[in-house]
Formats: sequence, C-alpha cells, structure tokens
Amino acid sequence: YTSYPFREADLAETHEGEVDIASPKSFPKSFVLWKPSMANLSGKEILLVPRLFMALLSVIFLDGSLWILVCHSRLRSQMPRQSNSRETPSALNFSLGPPIEVIVLASSWPCLVFGVRPFTNNLEAMVLACLLVIVVMEARFTTDVYKTNHLVGKAMYIGDKPSLLLIGATCSVGVFVRFTFAFFAFPIVIIFLWHRWKQMGFQLKCHFHDVLWMAFSFLLISCAFIWVDAQYYSWQTKLACDDDSTCGERSETKLCNIFKYIAPFNAFRYNSKSANLAEHGLHPRITHAAVNMPMLFGPLALVGFGSIAQSMRNMAKGRRKEHSVDSSYSFTKNVCQWTIFSGLLVLSCAPHQEPRFLLPSIVPLVFLYGRKVVGYGEVENSTDSVTHQQNQSKMASALLAVWITFNLILYLFFGWLHQGGVLPSLLHLPGSGSDQPRNEVLAQSPRAFIYFKTYMPPTFLTLVGRSYGVCDTSEREFEGTCSDDLHHQTKVILDLQGANSSALLGVLRKWLPCHSPEIGDRDNDAGKRRFLHLVSPAAVILQLLEENDESRATMIWGEYSMILTRYYHGHISTEDWPAFDGSVKTFLGQLKLDTYAVSCLEYGREI
Repeated sequence: YTSYPFREADLAETHEGEVDIASPKSFPKSFVLWKPSMANLSGKEILLVPRLFMALLSVIFLDGSLWILVCHSRLRSQMPRQSNSRETPSALNFSLGPPIEVIVLASSWPCLVFGVRPFTNNLEAMVLACLLVIVVMEARFTTDVYKTNHLVGKAMYIGDKPSLLLIGATCSVGVFVRFTFAFFAFPIVIIFLWHRWKQMGFQLKCHFHDVLWMAFSFLLISCAFIWVDAQYYSWQTKLACDDDSTCGERSETKLCNIFKYIAPFNAFRYNSKSANLAEHGLHPRITHAAVNMPMLFGPLALVGFGSIAQSMRNMAKGRRKEHSVDSSYSFTKNVCQWTIFSGLLVLSCAPHQEPRFLLPSIVPLVFLYGRKVVGYGEVENSTDSVTHQQNQSKMASALLAVWITFNLILYLFFGWLHQGGVLPSLLHLPGSGSDQPRNEVLAQSPRAFIYFKTYMPPTFLTLVGRSYGVCDTSEREFEGTCSDDLHHQTKVILDLQGANSSALLGVLRKWLPCHSPEIGDRDNDAGKRRFLHLVSPAAVILQLLEENDESRATMIWGEYSMILTRYYHGHISTEDWPAFDGSVKTFLGQLKLDTYAVSCLEYGREI
C-alpha cells in the first residue's frame, strides 16, 4: 500500500462511493489483510494476484450462485414433491453443463471487467447472490415441510435455526462490505419472511422466533467487525501520536468511542451529504435508469424495461398470468424483480450515480432475462407450440450476435482502452522494476511525476509505495507532506486529477522554479531538480504547447520546454477527446497517453 498519513477524520468521512478494497482508505479495515511479505512483490504481481483471486471468487459466488438458482428454481418444480429433504435434488446435476443463464453472465462485460477487480461493488454482488441462494432454498424447504407434514411449532423451529442464523450473518457481511447492500437485500428478507409466515399461518411466536435468530447472528457478526475496526484504528492512532501521552489516552478504545468505528454508519453519513457527493460529481436522478442500466447491461436492461412495460399493460387490461402456487420459479422471480427495483429506486435518490453501483443487480437480471436476451425465451413459455418455438429459434442467432457485439465493444472500451495508459505508465516508472531512463540526466535527477487529466493513478504498482510518495489536490495544493518530500528529494507522484491548466502552472512553479533566487540557496534541494515528468493525454498536451517539432516543444507560459520520453497507445479519456480535423489517422494517433520531461528553458538543452 501507499503510505498515507493517518487522520482520525477518515473514520467519520469515508469515501464509500469512490474507493475499492485495494485502497488504503478502504472500509472496513477488517477486510484488509496485510502481511509484511507482500512488500517483496513487484508492481505487476500486486496487480495480477488480487485480480486472479477476485476472478476465482466471481466464478464461485456469481456463476456458481446463478447456476444453483436456475437449477433449483426451475428444475426443482419438476421433481417429486414428497421429499422434504434439504439435499440437492438430482436436477442439480452439474455434469449436464452450465445453464444458458450462466453462459450469459460469464460473457457479460461487467462480469469480465468489474468481476476481476477488487471493488467493494463486486463483493457486494457476490454476497447478494449468496443471500438469494440461501433464501430461495430455505423458502422451498419451508413449502415442502408445510405441505407434507403440516408442521407448525417446535418441530419447524429446530430445522430452521441454522438457515435463519446464516441469513442474518450474510446480511451483516453484506452491509459491512457496502452499506448500499441493505437497499438490495431488504426486499429479499421481507419476501422470505412473508412467505414463511404465510405457510405457518402468521403466528406471532413464529414471527418472534425468526426475527430473534436473524437479529442475533446479524448483531454478533457486526460486533465482530466493529471490534476489529476499533482495534485497528486505535493502534493506528497510537502510532500517529508517537510519544504524546495525552494523545495516546484519547486514542484508547472506549465504549463511548465505539460508534465512530461503525463503518456502514460512517459511510451512510458521508454519502448522505450533498456537499460531499459534489466533490465526486453530481448527476440527474434519472442517470441510473436512463444511462447506467443500459450501459452496464445493454440488452438485459432493455428486455427488463420491456417486460415491465408489458406487465403494466397487462395490469391495465385486467390480465394476469397464472402461476403455480408452489412454483419455486415464481417465488425466485418475484424476489429478483423486487431486488432490482428496490436497489435502483433507492440509489437513484442520491445525486452521485456511478454505473458500478448497480453491479449487484447483475445476477437477478440474468436470472430473469438471461434466456430471453439470447433468443431462448422464458421458461414459462417452454410448453408453447412447436411453431412458436421454431419462430423463436430463428431470432436466436440475431439476438446472440447483438449480445456478443455489445459486450465485446464495451469490454474492449472499459477493460482496455478507457484510461488504458495509466497502468503501463506506472509500471514503467523508474524504480518500479522496469527499465531505467537511458538519458543520464533523467536517470540521476530527483524524480517527480505529475499526472494531469487522468484518473487517480493506482500507486500500489510502484512497489507498494516504497519507491514513490503520493500527493494529490486534496492536500491543500501540495503543502505539508508534499513539501517535505520536495526538500528531501524523494520520488513523488503528483496527482492533479481534473485540475485546470492554472493549477498545473502553479504546481510546476512550486516544484520546478525557474529564474528563482531561491535556487541558489537550495542547491541541495529543489535546485537539483532540473526537470519533472508530466503524464497526460496527448489531446491535453497539445493545448499546453506554444511551439512544437519532432524533438522539442515549448509550453504556452514560455518558462518551460518539453521532450517526449514515452507514450502509450490505446488510452481514451472521455473527458478530453481529441479534436477531429477530418483525418481519422490523426484522431486515432492522439488516443494515447504521453510522458514528457518538463524542464526550465535554461536547462532544456541538457536533457
């Protein structure tokens, strides 16, 4: 991890909507496992190992959960109903190959791009999928027991305690992964309890029994997370206080201070303030439904919207589809529909809306419309006439082609091209295990890299932060720690994010002063810094140039010259598209990330 100074304020204001579990500011810390041996890993290993691990988890908890849901919900209804065993029915025969829905999920670009990255949204989707499996299987068991034995009372309680405890514990894990998990999980739990209580005759003692055991496991697991976080942050505070005994006493874990260690509460409090969300960008309330859903799920979202419109038309005309009362598919379908609706509705109330926030909807969506989106139709219509099935099969190839094309384009764009030069640029930083600069001056001078108009560079790639310190615009215009780094000549990454050119000029003058009388006084410090590295999209660089030829360029302020040292093709910044002058070749040539050596004009000839 990159070394950040510990600030107790981080506990109260978590950027829950912005950070992933690989960030040093992630919450809760009980999910972050750190071993000193990781310091010996290279940047590429730190990049690939978590992705391989998350890919394995996504196969188990996303693909596997959907596989069980499909087989249990759709094939269980075809099994004899005299058995009330919890054992997996013979219909769940994995040797038959994955269902169509699993193939659709595995080929979707959100699964291929987000599913292999250590985002909390990805973990949230996994926990939600597990909760769906637990609830669906337990609901079916309740129905079987009630129909077969008409049991109400103690005999029913004995068999249900483990499942109720598991549901409560799963909800606790989900909430502590991301507090938004509650928005998706709420209808699942409510429908499950309603289904159980309806089978058992709505007895008050049954209500008390179910809520008690679920709440017990939820609170038990939650207290464990809070305790771990409290221990971690108390230890961090003591380290920050050093020898200050007064500060150390204040940092001790006390009962009155426990509330500030409740991660979901802190995240909710931060994200409920519009001023905080404005720092990350504000969007219209309809963004999730009108933009993010179609962009993430494409045909799945369109089929879902069409299904909703069809249902509303049927209701208006007084039509109603008949379902078998004990249909496991019908129960699962209702749960998935309400899960998607609840999550979309509540998340749309927030003014900051990113597509990845809707990632937990992927398993319910694929369960509902995965067959239909590739031309296989719904299972409910599987008994239609042969002619109807033949007509459906004629459209299958076209729909399959649409699905493949959509996901291939989005996968290439978001998986490889969007901000695609940032990772390679970090892997090629001097001291990150890559090749060193050939130029002697570039190799010996103190190094500082300015990232301008790019996404936040994942600095864990620079040998877990041992090689480079990190400063960003949130640190009061690079004061404090960044100034210390300047005077101590350490290698520093300056993240300007989306700042304007005036901010860039201010940073250049601070870190690379030209014609300054202070240079002679600080001969061993900033005076030795003959150049900086500027990393920015090619389209942005062109706006900063005054004169340009193949070997050298002068910046618009007339104080600095620039030399291109490296570039990375395949970098698209949607915020800074190149200007199209009629030449496709020129336009495509500017879709790259450039690294320039910026120096004062009087030193430019030495580089």
